[in-house]
Amino acid sequence: MNTSIDQDLVNDITGDELIKKTFLTGNSSDIAKGDKIRVIKGDLNGLYGTVVTIENGDVIFKPIIEGYEGNLQL
Repeated sequence: MNTSIDQDLVNDITGDELIKKTFLTGNSSDIAKGDKIRVIKGDLNGLYGTVVTIENGDVIFKPIIEGYEGNLQL
């Protein structure tokens, strides 16, 4: 499994910041399905992944963890 990430594709934004920016201020999200993200706060800090969907204020993403096939939620 290739775990290298193109740093130009990674957006540094927390789940809370994304939710506030998108849902509480009426703006559209800067992050969309398929985007590469890096978690920068909380228990998942430093984890990279790909956005699967944004629903009900939650960011669902597939983390890049060797041997892990599920999705995680922010």
